[in-house]
Amino acid sequence: MVKSVLIPNQKTPFLYFKTFPMKTAMKTQSILLMFVIGLHASAQFNFSGSPVWQVSKNYPTGIGWADFDHNGYPDLAVSAGLDIVNGPTLIYYNDSGILSATAGWISAYLAPGCNIYLNDFDHNGDVDIAVASLGLISNSMLPVPNYIFMNDSGMPPTPGWLSQPGNAFSCAGGDIDGDGDIDLVFARGDYATSKKEKVFLFINTNGSFDSIPEWQSDSSYYGTDVAFADIDLDGDPDLALGARTKGILIFYNNNGILETSPSWHSRQIAGGRQLAFGDVDNDGYPDLAVASPGEKFFLFKNINGILDTIPQWVSLPGTEPSAVAWADANGDGDLDLAAGSWNSALGIFKNINGMLANTFSWEKSVGSGTQQISWADYDNDGLVDTLKTLQGNGSKKMFYIGKQPIQQITSVDKNGILIPGEEYCYDLTDGWISFSVAPSPGDLISVHYTYSTDSDLSLSTWTSVKLYENLNTATGLHGIKYRGMGPRLDQNEPNPCREFTSFNFFLPCPDYITLQIYNSQGKIVTKLLNQVMPGGEYQLGFSANGLPAGLYTCAMEGNSFRLTRKMIIL
Repeated sequence: MVKSVLIPNQKTPFLYFKTFPMKTAMKTQSILLMFVIGLHASAQFNFSGSPVWQVSKNYPTGIGWADFDHNGYPDLAVSAGLDIVNGPTLIYYNDSGILSATAGWISAYLAPGCNIYLNDFDHNGDVDIAVASLGLISNSMLPVPNYIFMNDSGMPPTPGWLSQPGNAFSCAGGDIDGDGDIDLVFARGDYATSKKEKVFLFINTNGSFDSIPEWQSDSSYYGTDVAFADIDLDGDPDLALGARTKGILIFYNNNGILETSPSWHSRQIAGGRQLAFGDVDNDGYPDLAVASPGEKFFLFKNINGILDTIPQWVSLPGTEPSAVAWADANGDGDLDLAAGSWNSALGIFKNINGMLANTFSWEKSVGSGTQQISWADYDNDGLVDTLKTLQGNGSKKMFYIGKQPIQQITSVDKNGILIPGEEYCYDLTDGWISFSVAPSPGDLISVHYTYSTDSDLSLSTWTSVKLYENLNTATGLHGIKYRGMGPRLDQNEPNPCREFTSFNFFLPCPDYITLQIYNSQGKIVTKLLNQVMPGGEYQLGFSANGLPAGLYTCAMEGNSFRLTRKMIIL
C-alpha cells in the first residue's frame, strides 16, 4: 500500500493513507502519525519456530557465511573438532536460498578446529578460511598449528598456510599496518590445562603470511577471543583480547604500531569467551559486547572514543555465556545482540533506543554448547543496495560503513573513479573498510554495498549447526525483494505549481528521514519531514501558499544518501 504524507502548511506535517479523502485525512492526523511511529518503535523479532536447516556434526565450532561459489547467495563454512576430536572444515553450498543438507566441500586436513575467520587474504576475489586450532585433551593439549585454506577458484583439500604450533581458540582479521591487506591474530592459551600463551599476530604481505608472528604480546594469557575495532576512530584498528582471569584487554594501535602491553583493562569481570563490537547507540563509535564465562553478558559503552572500563549494561545471570553477535534483527535500524551459552537458551537482547533489554526478547532452546553465532540473509529476501559516502582527511585509512553485518561490497570509487580491489580490504561482519593509501582531504569515497533488513540467525553447538529464518513480518518487509532498489525521490507533480504539489518517494528499509525545501539562495524555507519512516512507497504533498514565486530545491536525506529535485512555484 502506498502511504501519503500531506503537508497542509509549513508547520504541521501529518500522515494519512492515500485512499482517504482530504477532509478525512486532516481529521486523522494524530492517530495515523502515532501509527507510523509506533510501528517503528514496537517492531518485534519473528523467527521460525524450529530450524529451517540443521545438520548433525561432532563438535562443530566456528561458523561463518561467504559466497564461495560466486552465485550471489552466501554459503556456510563450518569448522569442527574443538578439543575433543580431529575434525574437518566444511562448506555447505547455497543454491538460490536452499542450503545443501550435505557438505559440498570437506577438507582432507583434520585438526581440533575451533573458531574461524573468513576473508579474501590475497585479493584474488575468492574467500579464504582461517581456522584456530586448540589441541586435544586426549593428547595432553599438545600445541598444534593454526591454518588457512587459500581459495583459488576452488578450495584446496589441505591448508596453504600453517603457523607455529600453539593452543588457539579463536582468530580475527584486521589491517593493522594500513597497507590494505588483512592481517591475522590468534587468541592463544588454554585455561583448562593451565597453558598460558602470548597473542600472536601474523602480517599479510601481498597475500602471504610467515609462519613466525611479526608481533606478539609481552605477557602470556589464557586467551579465548580476539576482535579488531577502531575504538578511538583514528583510522587504525585496535586489538581486543578476552582472557580468563584477566578480563578484557585492549592493545591500541598508533599509526600502524600495535602496543605490546595493553593500556586498557576492563574492571569487574573475570574474562571474555567471545567479543563483538557494534554501535549500539548509533553515535558512530563501536561499543563492546562480551560473553563472560561463568558470569553474564556485558556491554562496555564507547564514549567519544574512550571505552568505559565498567560495563554499562549487564544481563541477568546465565549459565556459561559463550557467544555474542550483532545484527539488526527486526529491521528498525538499531543493532540487537544475539547471545548463546553452553548450558542455556539462545536468545536476542532487543535494542530499545540505544539500550539493550536485560532479558531475552526472543529465545530458543538449542541444546548444550553454543560455540559461535553468525548472521546472514541466506535466502536474499531482504537485501538493500545502497552506498556510503566517506570523506578523506589525508591520514585516516579505516572507516566504518554504518551497517553490520554487510552482505557484499560491490564497488568502491574515489571522486567517481573506481578503486582497484587490491588497494583496500574490508570486514563484512563488523562493517569496516581499510585503504592502503589514506584518502586526501576533499576526496569523496563512495562505497557501494548490500546489506539486509532480514538477517537470518545461525549457530553451532556441540552436536549440530542450526539456522533460524528471520520472518520479519513485524516490519512488513518479509517476502519483498529490495535488492537493486535504492532510495528514490521522484519529481514533484505538478511542476511548475501554484498552490499544491506532491512528491512520490521510496525507502527500501526503515530510516531516519529529513525532507526540506530550499530557496534559490540555499536557505531552508520549509521542513517537511524529520522522523523515522518505515520502508515503503510514499506520496508527500504540501501547500506552497505563502512562498514567493521562484526556483526551489526539495532535498531528502537519510543515513547514507541525499536526493534532490528542482521545482518551480508560480
